[in-house]
Amino acid sequence: MAGTCKARVPMAEQIRLINECRQSGMTDADWCRENDIVVSTFHNWVSRCRKTAADQIPAANYGHLKVSRSKQDVASLTLCRIKFQNCIQQGDSGFWAGVP
Repeated sequence: MAGTCKARVPMAEQIRLINECRQSGMTDADWCRENDIVVSTFHNWVSRCRKTAADQIPAANYGHLKVSRSKQDVASLTLCRIKFQNCIQQGDSGFWAGVP
């Protein structure tokens, strides 16, 4: 199977493309797909350019919301454990059917 070899992209162009990607608000993978760039190639560019020109490479956008979220509540498992123990003692194999 013969592959096609694309021309090498100069580092200045790599940095320009990385900046364009990072300023787009898209994830690296989505931006690469939209711009016909292999994601692994793009990440190799980022790695190489960061070693040479770290001050020119902005952080990646992972698609996470930058909204503060409230702390997640923790539910007690005491009732679930008691119900499970009662079902074991009674030989009830349908315990999990009633657990949300």
